[in-house]
Amino acid sequence: MCRVLGCFPFVGRSLKKPSLKLEWAKCEEDLDTLPEVLLAKIEEDTSGIQSDLEKLVSHKVHLKSAEQRIALLKDRAGDTERIIKEMSLQANRLQQLLEEQVQARDAENSRLVAFEEKMMLTKVRKKELTEEMFLIEKRIDERARNVTNLRQILDRRENSVQQNDVYFDACETFDEYDCLLEKRKPSMAVSISTTCTIPPSDSSHASEKCELHVWVEDLHIEKFSGKTFSLELDSITSMLEAFTNSSISYLIDETSTWNPTSNTSKILSKRKNHKNTTLEKEVFVWSKTVNNGLHGYNIPMVKARGNVPTDARTLIDLLLDSSRTKEYNKMSLSRTEEHVFQKGVDTNGRYGPGETKVMRSRNKVPMVTKPLENHVLCHARYVEDLRGYVMVTRTVFGDSSGELKQGGEVTSCEMYLGASLVREIDTGEQKMVQLTAITHIFSPLVPLFVAKRVGLTTASNYIRDVQAAFDSS
Repeated sequence: MCRVLGCFPFVGRSLKKPSLKLEWAKCEEDLDTLPEVLLAKIEEDTSGIQSDLEKLVSHKVHLKSAEQRIALLKDRAGDTERIIKEMSLQANRLQQLLEEQVQARDAENSRLVAFEEKMMLTKVRKKELTEEMFLIEKRIDERARNVTNLRQILDRRENSVQQNDVYFDACETFDEYDCLLEKRKPSMAVSISTTCTIPPSDSSHASEKCELHVWVEDLHIEKFSGKTFSLELDSITSMLEAFTNSSISYLIDETSTWNPTSNTSKILSKRKNHKNTTLEKEVFVWSKTVNNGLHGYNIPMVKARGNVPTDARTLIDLLLDSSRTKEYNKMSLSRTEEHVFQKGVDTNGRYGPGETKVMRSRNKVPMVTKPLENHVLCHARYVEDLRGYVMVTRTVFGDSSGELKQGGEVTSCEMYLGASLVREIDTGEQKMVQLTAITHIFSPLVPLFVAKRVGLTTASNYIRDVQAAFDSS
């Protein structure tokens, strides 16, 4: 290019010299190629400018996208700020509610403390009222015995009109009557003893006095009202009749009020006829709660049933024989007969039909340090309508309070009801009886939530042990 430009001064001059001609030819050649070079340069520059322009457009697009993102972030920041404000308001409201709840809780605690104080005062008052009621019932029982003794005195003096008048005058007030009793006490020969020591082998010499009491609030005894019944009363026959009838109503009850155990329910669900009748070595167990609101209503009652390979009289004799208790009760330590009213399950004597006695038994239960003691009234008889024998037991108390006295080397249990029904069933050539046993007992060492489970197991084991006693024989 320089050479080309440098040739322009020679334009118009003489080109006669060869060198100048050569240079001019070169310049013309350069001029011919100059447009192509410039065009290539322009294209190169245009390509670079276009590349820069594209980059600039791309940067502009990115910048616009960034501006959009920034705007979006600003919007989100605004939303976040609004949310934070709302959450702050909610936090303030929750703080206010919490403070209100704390105040309400403090007020409730204050009311609870006041209520507990009232409850303590109520318990103290209840205890006082209970003690007063106990004293009143004791006085009523004493007056009832006094009236009974007075009637006996009047009966013995019925041939003497003058003495009868004296005694009727003595009945005008209880206070005068009490004074009369104090004066006449030696002639009445009233002996009080909580333990009768009559030999069980000879019922003909059994004492007519047995200063023990049995709970009878759930029984319907003719011409008697009260929670406990004295075993020294001549009307013991009516009490035994009511006790037996009440026990039979539980023994023959086959309604759905009895809840079977899972094993019993599984067997019964497969049967269509004679559902509650045990076969062979089966043992059925049920339980129920007697919701009558009376003594011991919250303790579960358990019923068990099984077949025993013997006859009814042999089995009832075994159950009544205190000397053979260990044959079917492996936990038995002893069972003694402290007072016998009359002997013989087929007897029909002064105290009505059947055998009646007071027994004391002791059992050693695993994981329990002290032996468990049952002090019970036992009565057994043959019931024609059932074609079998019924044996019933219930705890006796030393006084009319109907409360167990704990302490000493044993733990006393309260037997609300122990009942057994023994009747023969037809199984062919082999003798077989169906034994139904009901147990309703309270032990201070067993919590209520454990009592049902333990009761079900004990009832089942009792039937199996009786079965085993005759299997081995």
